[in-house]
This record gives sequence, structure tokens and C-alpha cells, in this order.
Amino acid sequence: NDALAKKGKIQAALFHMAVNAGWQNFCRKNSIRAAGSQGSVFDGLVNATVGKQISEKLKSQFGGRLRVAISGGASLNPEAAKVFCGLGLPVIQGYGMTETSPIISGNNVTDNDPATVGRALKDVSIRLGEREEIQIKGDLVMKGYWNREKDTKNAFTEDGWLKTGDQGAYDGEGRLKIVGRIKEILVTSTGEKISPVDIESALETIPLFRQTYAVGDGMPYIAVLISLDPTLWKKFAAEQGADPKDLESIHAPVVRKKVLEMVKKACRTFPAYAVPKNIALTLDEWTIDNGLLTPTLKLKRSPMQARYGHLIEEMYKGAKKSRI
Repeated sequence: NDALAKKGKIQAALFHMAVNAGWQNFCRKNSIRAAGSQGSVFDGLVNATVGKQISEKLKSQFGGRLRVAISGGASLNPEAAKVFCGLGLPVIQGYGMTETSPIISGNNVTDNDPATVGRALKDVSIRLGEREEIQIKGDLVMKGYWNREKDTKNAFTEDGWLKTGDQGAYDGEGRLKIVGRIKEILVTSTGEKISPVDIESALETIPLFRQTYAVGDGMPYIAVLISLDPTLWKKFAAEQGADPKDLESIHAPVVRKKVLEMVKKACRTFPAYAVPKNIALTLDEWTIDNGLLTPTLKLKRSPMQARYGHLIEEMYKGAKKSRI
């Protein structure tokens, strides 16, 4: 984003035009119903001219010979997927776990929707169980955990399906989508279910936002705690007319208003109930050493809730907490 901004408004406009045109073409080829951008009669021309030039520049960043990329381990950011797929470098997203040796499903070069993890691999059976949990059966599934009989029993349903702990759904084409970890899904007081990781992934494309933590379980709306990049914060504060050296400036109304605008823009493609309605800001960094990240750099949500409970309470001051 910063590099693109430095090239000027015309270059940025051409880049976005190329991405949108290429994305429309990608969606048509892969039967993706929600294209995510408005098509144009000039898409073909854009793809053949500006799109081709930008695509070649993108591929050159990866050596010039890369034709496809594989993504796994965490959900693929929709905006990143749109850019890469729209510029001719398709990203293939898959799904698996150690207990399934490890791949369960995946997209491929001729059937690819980056918002999903594709279709089950050969001889793999998938079903959605209680609470829409993804459950697996097949020769790829482990026999059990070594010398952990109780854990092994808890990992399977009574009829022998492996419980993944992930909540899933299918798109209109029959491709599997990961909604989120069952233990992490936020259920608002109005009954809406949201994956906090999707929100956090979208927000962390903004350079100013070093880390984000979405909350809202049992509350009437989603809110987010944002850790700001300390270097970029100084420039941002000055642009808003705030003193970056004053720690209280991070709470200034002009700063909060601008950040909330950025948040809503980054989440504009989400359903209205998933767009954060309030924010809290900090310059703290969340790390493995301070107990807020796992070794795989994922947020530890219970410790986050415990440490920042006062800020979370402030975001919901006066809000009704009961869940239906």
C-alpha cells in the first residue's frame, strides 16, 4: 500500500483497474458468484494492456517463473487473494491438520475460489456435525495419539469421525469454507456468528495496524483492539494534528475517528454485523515472551481478554451484554 501510494494517484488507479479487471476474469473462469467488484465492458482491453504489464512486474518479483502459489495454515486474506489472482498468479488454498496426514481438501488451478478450501481429496469423507463442526473420515485419519487414550477418545465422535474443532459451510458450488475455530467464533447478542480471525486478517493489511484483536462475544456489535506500529503512529498522529509524544494522543477523538474510518473501509466487504463499530488503541506489542502469542504467532485470546479487559469494557460501555 505504501509503495503504491508513493507512485502517485494515476499509477494507483491503473493498478486497481488492472486488479479489478483481472479478478472479474478469474471469477468467471472459476464460477465465483460474488466477484467482489463491478465488471466493465473494458475489462478485456485492460487485461490485455495494463493488466499484462503489471502482471509481468508482479511475477518478476518471484523470479519470473512462478505460476501458482499454495496457501495454508491460516485463512487467506481476501484482498491479497484478489490482487494475486487478478494479476495472473493464482493462489491455491488448502486445508488440513497433522491428524489427517495432513491434507483434507484443496482448490486447484481449474477450480479455485480463494474464499474456500476447495473440495475433499480422493477417498476423504467430510461432514458437518454438531455446531457445523467439520468432521473427517478416511484412511488418512490417525489411529490415535500415542499413549493418550483419553485425548484420542475425545478427538472422535461415537461413530468414528475425527472432530477437527473447525466450523465449516459450503458455498453454492459445493466448495468447503472454514468459518473459524468453534472455540473462537464470536456470537453476538443478536445471534450472529463471526470469525474474529477474518476481521483481524483484513485489518492487518493496513500498515499502521501492527496487530489486531476482535471481540464481541455476547455483545450487540463487534469491536476491535488495535496495536499501532510505533513508527507509523508518529507520522499518523502528526497528520491528524495530534502530538505523537503525548501518550494520551492515542485516545484523541480525531485519532479515533480516523482509525475507525480505516477499519470500516477495510471491512467493507463483510456483512454489516461483522463490521466493527468501536475501537480501542494501544502501542503495546503482543509477543510470545509476554504470553499473548502462541509459538505459531496466533493470539492467545483468554490472556488477551484478561490483560485488556478494561479497554474492552470501555468499548462496550452502556451496551447490553446478554446473549439470545
